Amino acid sequence: MKTTPGHGLLSLLGLLAALAGGALIPAKAQAQDSWPGLRGLLGQRASATPLDPSTARLLWQRTFACSPSGPWDSADQPNPRGAFLQLPVGRGAFNLAWAGGRIALASADTTQPPNSYALTVLDAAGGGTLHSATLPAGLGNRRVFQHPHASVGMACDTTPGLLPIWWDPESLALFTAQSGYDTGYTAVLPLAGPAFQKDAPLPAAIPAFRQQMAEHPELADAFGFTRQSHIARLGVDAPDPALLPWAWGPSLLRLAEGDTRQRTDLGYSRANGFDSLYFYNGSGQLFGDAAGPLLGTGHGYGSGHNPAGYAYLFNKWSGFKVLAKNPSFPPLPPSPGSKTPAELAPFASGGAILHNGAAYLAGPGEDRNADGRFGESRITPQLRGADQGLHLWALDFTLENKQPDGGASGGAALDTATPRLRFLHRFPTQTPHLDGQPESHAPSYYEGDGLYRPKAFLVDGGEIWFAWKPGWNLPIELIRAGAGGAQVWALGVAAARPVIELWPKLALARDGTAKRLVYFTGHGRRRSPYTPDAATAERILAMRHANLGKPSERWSDLPQEEREKRIQNATQGMWWSEELSPPSGPAELAVFDPAGGTLAWTDDLSARAPSLPAYDFFTCIDESHLVATGKWAYVGWIDTTGADATLRLLAYDTTAPAPDPRPLAFPLGIPAREFPRTVLSDLIAADGRLHALIHQSKTFQHQDPRWQHQHVVTLGAAEPGS
Repeated sequence: MKTTPGHGLLSLLGLLAALAGGALIPAKAQAQDSWPGLRGLLGQRASATPLDPSTARLLWQRTFACSPSGPWDSADQPNPRGAFLQLPVGRGAFNLAWAGGRIALASADTTQPPNSYALTVLDAAGGGTLHSATLPAGLGNRRVFQHPHASVGMACDTTPGLLPIWWDPESLALFTAQSGYDTGYTAVLPLAGPAFQKDAPLPAAIPAFRQQMAEHPELADAFGFTRQSHIARLGVDAPDPALLPWAWGPSLLRLAEGDTRQRTDLGYSRANGFDSLYFYNGSGQLFGDAAGPLLGTGHGYGSGHNPAGYAYLFNKWSGFKVLAKNPSFPPLPPSPGSKTPAELAPFASGGAILHNGAAYLAGPGEDRNADGRFGESRITPQLRGADQGLHLWALDFTLENKQPDGGASGGAALDTATPRLRFLHRFPTQTPHLDGQPESHAPSYYEGDGLYRPKAFLVDGGEIWFAWKPGWNLPIELIRAGAGGAQVWALGVAAARPVIELWPKLALARDGTAKRLVYFTGHGRRRSPYTPDAATAERILAMRHANLGKPSERWSDLPQEEREKRIQNATQGMWWSEELSPPSGPAELAVFDPAGGTLAWTDDLSARAPSLPAYDFFTCIDESHLVATGKWAYVGWIDTTGADATLRLLAYDTTAPAPDPRPLAFPLGIPAREFPRTVLSDLIAADGRLHALIHQSKTFQHQDPRWQHQHVVTLGAAEPGS
């Protein structure tokens, strides 16, 4: 039978609190902030309520200690010489999550933080702690390399130790998605539980699906599997059925008949069939629908190392998968040089947005390596064969109750989603491969392990806005795509920049009914592809062997024939340079008027803000951010060039005839010389306030992503009389 969505988890909150022996934090009589645009990842990039920079003040600042020993103790290292160098980087927050006037982050509000993940909920207006509890999330991204050719984490899209979260404003359930190795996907009710007591032992967070499990044990997913037919791993060494109430989606493991290997639900490829993926290469990409029933995550092809692959869709009311077979799409024409058409594949990082029950997706549009798949092209310095082009498409879904529901009703009983293609648009990369210019082989994007980049992607009015680089020597293009067609405009920035240097963002500013699209890209350093000579190849191969080899085996222990073979192979290929080149161009901002279809103006942020940091090459650490509040667009970063680390922002009036930003500076009380790698990790906007997540660190970079403290800083207009 077909059912209508309902607020199944909301009805459980009071009962769960009572069962926990504690008190439910009452919900405020406050509507969700009306965001005029949706970003593709986790936070809020726009607030309908404006914050005039002339009234902006530092309202409050909170500091949270790092876990004392981090996720990985020395005993956990399989290689005493430091295979993957599992440093004690600390468990913490990848982002901030906002719902109903509250902020959540992965942290413990205690002077003695436990050696485990925790969740703390703060009052957004005053910064006071409302609740703090431990999470059963797994270890996550474990690999840290210290030679210059290594990425921050193999097959990972988040920083080691940092936990992505998404807080659903409808169900009030909070979902985590810890990427990398020994992953953990949990769902908790952060407003339920015992009252917070400073420095008391932290209670365990209330599992979101415990009561549902007890009352409806026969509730099934799209495949007909119940929660009891799965086993939860969540980063522990062995399956533990006790973890089931916390688990959702990819954490639900099932032993195939006659097979003893552990497999995750992420193994159901393309949001449908079984793909036997390794359990440990999970994804930190997490996207939810604040006004619909769907929740999703993404993952690259194979073991997750590729730029595109799969999107997995779940019911946020039950945590169960809702697609059990491959959606049927119209056949696509083959790409140039390919004999067969490839199936649509969203970007592994930032390739999906869910809104009002629909999915909006972006992925490669040219199968340049002719393998029958879009975006299955592993990273190598050669860059050749990297799929390019762009697809933008949207799916509408009908959700039904087709499997046993165990008496559940409302949104939780919807187990099967049937997609319908609303629109599909394809855009070619416009520049050819050029001999002697390796970067011309990957002009539009080049992503994979440690090279994932943000997507300039939002949804407004049922249409996609997407900014991309259509050629290696062409400026950024802004695309508007919907059921009525597609339009393309040049934004006039980043024309002569390699795409790997760009860290793009896109936000929608609004002044009454007038809108402005704001594009911002940070500027990154890069390593250049080169062919090593024999001496260089042997030196670096020996260094790699020390990081990746067996504990008892040294490079010199290998037979000479084997060493010579490896050196010869290296000198016939291409590697990334050991030296980082400075950015080839500035950080830039462009403002576009969608009503008139015109570029309003552009601005060089590097000239205006010399302290704006340049990004590293191999990294998933995002250091500068863009948000909009009303007509104002804010670009933020941390300045460590002075005595104090300072949160700096440039506030742009997007309706002005020319760029005239207002600079804002807020010293943080962090000695910049002692903590030179203090970084703005996230910046969100809600209710006319800006909330910043800052990692205080001496070394926060791809080769040593350790940090010492987390800070949450909130800016807003001063209250009358304050």
